[in-house]
Amino acid sequence: MSRRPDAATRRSFAAAGPLVAAALLMGLARPAAAVGRAAARLPGADSTTADTTSSRSDTVRLPGLVVTAYRLPVPRDAVVSDVTVLDSTAIRRSGAIHVLDLLRRVPAATVVQSGSWGSPASLFLRGGESNYVKVLVDGVPVNQAGGDFDFSTLTTAGVRRIEVVRGPTSVLYGSDAVTGVIQIFTKRGEGPPRLTVRAGAGTFGSLDGSVHVGGGTHVVRYGASVSRFSTDGTLPFNDQYGNTSAAGSIRLQPDSGTRATLTGRYEAFTAHFPTDGSGRIVDRNQYRDGRSLVLGLSATRSLGRKVTAHLQAGTHESWSGLHDAPDGPADTSGYYATASTGRQTRRDLDVRVDVRPADGTTVTVGGAWDHEAGLDSSVSRSSFGPYESRLDAGRHDLAGYLQVLSRPVAGLALTAGARLDDDATFGRFVTWRAGAAYRFPTGTRLRVAAGTGFKEPTFLENFGGGGIRGNPALAPEHSRSWEVGIRQPLAAGRLTLHATWFEQRFRDIIQFTFSTPTPDAPNYLNVPSAVARGLETGFELNPLPYLALQGSYTYLDTEALDTGFDIGPDATFVRGSPLLRRPTHSGALSATWSPNGHGSLTLSLTGVGPRWDRDFSVVPADRVELPGYLRTDLAGSWTLVRTAPGRPGLQATLRIDNLLDRRYLEAVGYPARGRTIFLGARAGVAF
Repeated sequence: MSRRPDAATRRSFAAAGPLVAAALLMGLARPAAAVGRAAARLPGADSTTADTTSSRSDTVRLPGLVVTAYRLPVPRDAVVSDVTVLDSTAIRRSGAIHVLDLLRRVPAATVVQSGSWGSPASLFLRGGESNYVKVLVDGVPVNQAGGDFDFSTLTTAGVRRIEVVRGPTSVLYGSDAVTGVIQIFTKRGEGPPRLTVRAGAGTFGSLDGSVHVGGGTHVVRYGASVSRFSTDGTLPFNDQYGNTSAAGSIRLQPDSGTRATLTGRYEAFTAHFPTDGSGRIVDRNQYRDGRSLVLGLSATRSLGRKVTAHLQAGTHESWSGLHDAPDGPADTSGYYATASTGRQTRRDLDVRVDVRPADGTTVTVGGAWDHEAGLDSSVSRSSFGPYESRLDAGRHDLAGYLQVLSRPVAGLALTAGARLDDDATFGRFVTWRAGAAYRFPTGTRLRVAAGTGFKEPTFLENFGGGGIRGNPALAPEHSRSWEVGIRQPLAAGRLTLHATWFEQRFRDIIQFTFSTPTPDAPNYLNVPSAVARGLETGFELNPLPYLALQGSYTYLDTEALDTGFDIGPDATFVRGSPLLRRPTHSGALSATWSPNGHGSLTLSLTGVGPRWDRDFSVVPADRVELPGYLRTDLAGSWTLVRTAPGRPGLQATLRIDNLLDRRYLEAVGYPARGRTIFLGARAGVAF
């Protein structure tokens, strides 16, 4: 039985959402003030090369500047969107090898991985589809054509910062930025050359190692990282996985008004998997592999006190393969062999000018060009005979956009923007965004924002292939959303409470159907629509010296409004029912202890409530409800030798995923990993 609230409850929650947020803050303010008076001010960061041991909570919602929300550095108080920031200290303390393990604790984000390491992984943000999030690496888009992105092989090697912007941002980034944007920033050096080496080993035959070097002056800054991770996997056979990553950046600043940065990232992986589409362990030689290369160039030139010009150019190439040879001479029934390869190329260019006509006001005028090309081919053998398919497609998009950011009076920030895209397939499409934020003298910050976003079709949906008829006339999927948020610092800044109510409506969702009105009609049409609304709440608290607490809770209510052709028991969209793989309740809680700069220890809890999925082990693939789960993780490091002139620093590291060895599923048929222990060391030296 569905645990979805009835209609009356949902309407009441929707109407009361903003009031609930305010009440939450008011109710917590009084006891929090008492806690704050007892708390002591925390010390600064330790200066060892091996670790930075600031004890202030910095894994989310950092003060300071945010880049992704407006494509220029903006003080946090001027951002009308909800933003989560993971900085280098947070990333290092987590011990995470893959970025998806960091994103699991981001508010309103649900990560679903179909198995262990290397298995495909997707992210649902604020109830949207998994291809509604734009992913950028140093400003370069890395989504596949149509928005898909597999988070399973993106590692933390060379990553210094991650920004997650929730809400539609198509005004600045075009297609795919429907429910948000995730941007990965590459490490760069500063000061004398520094070398950091990390090595570790863990359960399931896991090995991990990385090397990073960086340094620089006021004219040139550089950084480069290489890492390798491998494991035997958790299943009885054919589950090994290996990943090699490299990342680097070089930044030139010949004068105060000129800056140019070249960045690059390379990933290569091989992931064996013995499972079929339902999760059954049946295949001893099946595997997939892939490579990804991202190159980006950004340049900034000041044209006077009031005008700054920016150029961002990038390329992303990805290669993928699926290989499944016959298991033996007797394997000749059904579909017994498959080989497929794919290559996608994306070129991007963005040119914009920031004009400051008055103090506190910035007007951004920009233009963007995007070209995508894809080549996919597959060969399969079966008892019905051989079969081959091929898809060779490409398209381009031109866009112009305008954004105004103004701070007319102290504490008030206003923003508005619009964008026109002219695409070779779906034609012209307009998106917009507007918002306001105000910080009261007491520190209370209120904000409101609204906007639209869109996602273009995939190549298969537009052009077809493999017996599937594409539809060149498809409209882009699009959304309209609004949100209101409040943020309240208390106890001299040692406690911060925040809450956001949001609502999004998704329209013209692209749907596949076998039941075409005529034999030559396309298999893809714009039909379903859906809504997602919810409440995000959270806190950061430093109750004692060297102790930082933080937590978040998300209530999410999703509903399919129009099911289109998909009306059977195995339908993806069921009118009036929740969307698949989106939990109604989710949250995270963590405590970080960092005594006197010697190291840190973080205990984290991640909770995900019941949600619906489809069971592909039966026909039809009916809906089933997955039970909720609570996962506990532990990560720590301890300084054994402090860095000193001529002497390297050394730290011991520990990470335990799923500390209590809980058994749970993120996707039907694919058990998540049990307890996983990693032990390692990290050494750093400055030359």
